[in-house]
Amino acid sequence: MELNYILSTEHPDKKPVEIIMSILDISKSGAYKKLNGDSKFSLDEIVRIFTEMDISFDRYFLSNESQFKSYSFSTDTIKYKPRSYSEFWYQINHNLEKLVEDPNATAIYLSNEIPFFYYLQFPKLLAFKLFVWDKTNWNISPENESFSFKIIDNIPKLNEITQSVLDVYLSYPSIELWNPDMLRLTMMQLSYYTRAGVFQSAEIIREIISDMDKMLVFMKRNCDSGKKSFFGKSDSINDVEIYLNELVSNSEMILIRSDNRAALYNKYDTPNYLLSEDTRVCDHIAAWLEKIIGKSTLISTRGKRDRDMFFKNAFEDLDIFLERTEGMIKTYF
Repeated sequence: MELNYILSTEHPDKKPVEIIMSILDISKSGAYKKLNGDSKFSLDEIVRIFTEMDISFDRYFLSNESQFKSYSFSTDTIKYKPRSYSEFWYQINHNLEKLVEDPNATAIYLSNEIPFFYYLQFPKLLAFKLFVWDKTNWNISPENESFSFKIIDNIPKLNEITQSVLDVYLSYPSIELWNPDMLRLTMMQLSYYTRAGVFQSAEIIREIISDMDKMLVFMKRNCDSGKKSFFGKSDSINDVEIYLNELVSNSEMILIRSDNRAALYNKYDTPNYLLSEDTRVCDHIAAWLEKIIGKSTLISTRGKRDRDMFFKNAFEDLDIFLERTEGMIKTYF
């Protein structure tokens, strides 16, 4: 496998030639000669490059997977945390684009809460989730102790990047496994930060809850049609099968497969993901997910009775939460 491809895949934000120049302390022309095959890398040079760039040898150089001493996983966030909110979405977009460019890409999503593709379409709710993720993980803006919707306005090219992520998401059919309590975590986060006093006004909290209500309406529309869509726009051509999973509670998991490859994204320190393109891992999870799908309830298209009950409960839960929140507002504002 070409080192140029490996470096571009593992570190898309850096130019392979600059990486080679820096690590091997050689000229630009010397680095290009090595990348083009005009000059060979020594084993010592390969080891230095892989070690310094934190790249797995197993993933790229063991041709027989039965030889692997361990299963192959990688993550960008152990190497470095996002330096901006847009960088997180850029990395997701980069990975998804690579996967779905292959023929016949499909995906299965298993999530304990709302899949992030839905958050992206509701700016006020997205702003709150970014705030939560920053405070619990990234620490991009430690000086911002109070929440503001301006968090969205201050992210360079956020709309452009998230739109690209959504365009990729709409470009292939998928299956989604929803949890009956998928709103619960966001509700708990809103309650926590209401008590913590990060909101400058009660109206901000109400606007976030309003976005949650709009999101439920949008999700029901996708369930009714069995098609993916943008909020406020017509349906896409690609199908979405949505199932109600009442058997397993799991962090968000995305398995994408095409004719030529497969990749598993498993959320491990929210909102970051572990990635595995190890075929043994992907095949194992694919078989497990098929079992879960077989024991779950279809609520898209023809599953009208169960769909209506799911959304009736979801809207009632949101109404109860709004009433409880109004009680907190009287206490804290």
